[in-house]
Amino acid sequence: MSANLATNVDSRSFVDSEPLMRVAHLSVSFRRDSRWVKVIDNISFDLQPGRILALVGESGAGKSVLARTMLGLAGEGAEIAAERFEIEGVSVAGDTPRQWRRRRGRQIGMILQDALTSLDPLRSIGAEIGETLDAHRLYAGHDRRRRVLDAMAEAGIPEPEHRARQYSGQLSGGLRQRALIANAIVANPRILIADEPTTALDSSTQRQILDLLKSLTKRGAAILLITHDIGVVEEIADDVAVMKEGRIVERGDAREVLGAPSHPYTRSLLAALPEGKPKGVRLLAAKPAVAAFAAPASAAPRSPQVSGDAIVAHHLTKRYQGRDGRTLVAVDNVSFRVGHGQTLGLVGGSGAGKTTVAQILMGFLNPDEGRIEMLGARWSNLAEKERRSRRRLIQMVYQDPLGSFDPRLKVEHILHDALDASGLKDRSVIRRRSLELLDFVGLQGSRLTAHPRELSGGQRQRVAIARALAPQPSILLCDEPVASLDATTQAQVLDLLADIQSQLGLSIVFISHDLGVIQHVADTIVVLKDGRVIEQGSAQSVYAAPAHPYTRELFAAAPRWRARA
Repeated sequence: MSANLATNVDSRSFVDSEPLMRVAHLSVSFRRDSRWVKVIDNISFDLQPGRILALVGESGAGKSVLARTMLGLAGEGAEIAAERFEIEGVSVAGDTPRQWRRRRGRQIGMILQDALTSLDPLRSIGAEIGETLDAHRLYAGHDRRRRVLDAMAEAGIPEPEHRARQYSGQLSGGLRQRALIANAIVANPRILIADEPTTALDSSTQRQILDLLKSLTKRGAAILLITHDIGVVEEIADDVAVMKEGRIVERGDAREVLGAPSHPYTRSLLAALPEGKPKGVRLLAAKPAVAAFAAPASAAPRSPQVSGDAIVAHHLTKRYQGRDGRTLVAVDNVSFRVGHGQTLGLVGGSGAGKTTVAQILMGFLNPDEGRIEMLGARWSNLAEKERRSRRRLIQMVYQDPLGSFDPRLKVEHILHDALDASGLKDRSVIRRRSLELLDFVGLQGSRLTAHPRELSGGQRQRVAIARALAPQPSILLCDEPVASLDATTQAQVLDLLADIQSQLGLSIVFISHDLGVIQHVADTIVVLKDGRVIEQGSAQSVYAAPAHPYTRELFAAAPRWRARA
């Protein structure tokens, strides 16, 4: 059987084939201080040709360490022990770094999560993909270029000859992810590790990538899919392994495990999912103590509630001039309202205009036409000195908190800066307020002295929320705040935001590509396409009976986990 993934073979022909990877009783330990800490503990699994094994589990479960170990990249100082660790029947347990370099790309490929940072912005896509062929001395001259273009076509990239000359910054999110897939398959590896390959993608683009992964298995690939999205697991995985604290606690056929999970941890993961749960229903059973969500001592008076809406957007339009002289309309006649204490969900595909609308709402951009009113007063198209005194009233929670923090600062300095900018100057008051904020978002005061990189993803997002709350805003703009979080941590953050909104009466604009999350958090929904509002209404009505064909297409494309009765 050919190793070339371009060969279209019925996946049923692989049923009796030998596994492409066999792992038995694998453990990985790292030395911390004076003791060894076991991060991977006695794990066993096989990767079969023509099948997808999904690996799920919360942050810190060991998924990334396992993936790096499978690529020979566990890291310096790692102690690896295994009864069996084979690729295509050959033991790799004792391979040297040089031997692993010969395998990576050729026998086993990796599809990373963040295409924008994984691709070199200074090299063309064609040169990036061709580097793997250079490293393995595969093909030459015209044949090498032809193989690069073929891999791009296999990955579903249109006009590969044109796209090969472009750079990552010139591609959409979906095309960048396809470029990473082309890079992973160009040397025809039979084993692929896909690490959260659809996390940052809208539902339509996500659907295309999932279809592509399924097509690769029909050509003989064995895929390990690392994901926190249970809907994706149900959609394309053949088998699933659930990890907790370095161990696999449940494994089996994906439909059977998701349909009737036997382990309490698996059941808790599924129970935490927001799909089908309306706003106001807690995702986690535990209710935080009331004291933890008492409003912090006020450094500046909160703005009084005014009549009308928290935000009114009137006919927003934003244009850009392209290098070719053509005008791009990024936002086109967009209008909506956000009520006091209400949540508006903003959804749409890549390039729909969500980011531009967010920048206009934050006052980072001025619209070319239309206006924003915030809390009853004009907000857009003001000089910054006029806006400065009111800027604290609208704050933002970003998707990647680590990327939005100054890497030099500890948590206390991150919060101190936010409080100082909001008008507090007394250092003892600032410290007391910082401790109140951490308590408010459910973190211990000891976290003040931690660096964000020392925190889990959920803890970092709690710090980001605390920073946003420091000036005591009336409005939060949340841009994909749970996109990169596992199911349990996502539920914790969504419950936290719901508690904060209930306690403080905040208005929230929530941007997300996850329609299950939007259904759970939003009172109203605005759907954008090509810069225009194509549908808006109450969350209940839009989900029950979407009126526009594009909205129906978005909903149909989204992989969703459907709870069994």
